[in-house]
Amino acid sequence: MALILLAALQIAALFLLPIWWSTAALSFLWAVFRLPKGRPTALFFFLAGLLSWGGAALYYHLAGKGLLTKQMAEVFHLPTPLLLLLTAVLGGLLSMLSGLVPPAKN
Repeated sequence: MALILLAALQIAALFLLPIWWSTAALSFLWAVFRLPKGRPTALFFFLAGLLSWGGAALYYHLAGKGLLTKQMAEVFHLPTPLLLLLTAVLGGLLSMLSGLVPPAKN
């Protein structure tokens, strides 16, 4: 349940805020305020970022009929589905690393 909640908050932030690192800020704040109730794992933050960035990338891909995604895939010499997957994985890594910073200070 917490995973879905964090992913939904990250998706809302991606669509409402004009900054790409909003998912990192939310993961950081989640780890700071949820830490006393239980230490979230790296997989938790990775999956939340993967779901949010992957969902946003898929939404923009479908909304633009795949035109921009196809052009960006050509720039990087990748197939379009692989570019969408890499976007989701990078979002997962960003969320995971920012979510693990607060526990590291203890």
